[in-house]
Amino acid sequence: MHEGPEKSSLRRFRRALLAVAVVALLVCLATSALWLWYPFGDTWSAPSLPMLGYMRAYDQGVAEARRDLAADRAVNLHYGLPEWDERLDRATGLPNRTTGCLVDDRIKGYVRGYRATVSAHIAKHGLPANSRKPWEPILFDLLGYFSRRKAAGPPLTLVVDGDEAASPDGNCVVRAWIRKPTDDIPDAYLCGTIRSASGKETEWSGYPLSPENKSLEYFWGPSGSDVLVVRGYCSYGKEPGLLTGALDLRSGCWLRYEFVVATHDHRTRR
Repeated sequence: MHEGPEKSSLRRFRRALLAVAVVALLVCLATSALWLWYPFGDTWSAPSLPMLGYMRAYDQGVAEARRDLAADRAVNLHYGLPEWDERLDRATGLPNRTTGCLVDDRIKGYVRGYRATVSAHIAKHGLPANSRKPWEPILFDLLGYFSRRKAAGPPLTLVVDGDEAASPDGNCVVRAWIRKPTDDIPDAYLCGTIRSASGKETEWSGYPLSPENKSLEYFWGPSGSDVLVVRGYCSYGKEPGLLTGALDLRSGCWLRYEFVVATHDHRTRR
């Protein structure tokens, strides 16, 4: 006997309904697995579209941290306002970096994935190769270090718009000059370049050192630290004074600097 058209249609409808139910069940199981796998804080609700963006960004942060660790350029990454006062994380010896003050779920996911990967690496293998932790006593007491070195012998002089200074190990040369005002940047400012032994050049910004400096005093940091400890005149706020800073010869960024107001015996660390 052949089924009538009504029974045939009903059977097809039931099969379609069963297929939809199976797909819905698989989606629920996959979502639950993702929920258990990824950290969402104290929010106990099903992942929304922003949370799915969080998850993808988390994976991207993990991948980027692995690349940075392999290339010896890991950082102490966070989001929000930059930590201008401390550009070096004392606990890990890694440079502080921020994604910026604009924050959403994807930014949070990326940063947390990055930080979790670096933390796991430290727990398993120790501090990354680019950590400045071994030189903590120097980097977090730049004024004292400069004074001790100066007591043992006069500092070297880097003439602005003058000759290059070559490191004792021959790994790099440093130069400083004044960048003239342009239509885009109306003010002159102090800057320079760091050229490695391979010929790679990295530009560094002298700010907050003043462009009024004709020369800078400096000491090369200990072997392996890749740091130049520089002292020069600056105007921090409205009070002029002397700035002693640790210039990272790897990246051209300031790791830290400490400021002494020239008008009175007051020390401010930046």
